[in-house]
Amino acid sequence: MIEIKKIPRGSSFFLKEEIKVRNFQVSSKILVQSSHARMTLVSMGKGEEISAETMPYSRCFQLLKGKVFLQLNQEKLDMEIDHFLLLGENSFYSIHAEEDSIFLEIEYDRGGNFMSEVQTIKHITRGTTFALKEEISYEAGQIISKNLVTNNAMVMTLMSFDQGESLAAHKAPGDALVSLLDGEAKFWIDGKENVVKAGESILLPGNVSHAVEAIKAFKMLLIIVK
Repeated sequence: MIEIKKIPRGSSFFLKEEIKVRNFQVSSKILVQSSHARMTLVSMGKGEEISAETMPYSRCFQLLKGKVFLQLNQEKLDMEIDHFLLLGENSFYSIHAEEDSIFLEIEYDRGGNFMSEVQTIKHITRGTTFALKEEISYEAGQIISKNLVTNNAMVMTLMSFDQGESLAAHKAPGDALVSLLDGEAKFWIDGKENVVKAGESILLPGNVSHAVEAIKAFKMLLIIVK
């Protein structure tokens, strides 16, 4: 089982506080790395740049702090706080920090042979920034899920819970990083209670019993690595 490393386990936290911004530097902190996927926190000092390169695998970015834009071929793509940006395979781009900035980069299908399995992020638009929470709706008295990636290395799913809805105790096959996009939820991890609010994240350890209840209607991004 691949673990998500270097961030707190079993308690809520702000992902942007897990890496420091340093003047005149670009820093990275790899949270997951395997032959199939990589998840990295990146910080960039104001004015810094990651030079143009072509990356063979699809990836998405979530801006957590600051002001960043990507130069994709001849197009400037501005990122917005807590919005997501998806780039397809073989995109040629550079990254520029207009302010001290922090973002999360998720890259997948790093040379794995998934055969007929899903190898791209589905159901969302490429090459434009968007608010991920707007990609799924609330429904009265329901829990809704929308799979974006499913393969033998990673699951990435959007979920919405109406107020009061819950999932009974269960276990995931790998570490699960949950980021709340809206609302407020209560998570129990091996019996310990945690309250998580919009903008916060929580890491649910693999093969450890956990449950969830919506204090308020909430939306979340769930990433499971196996």
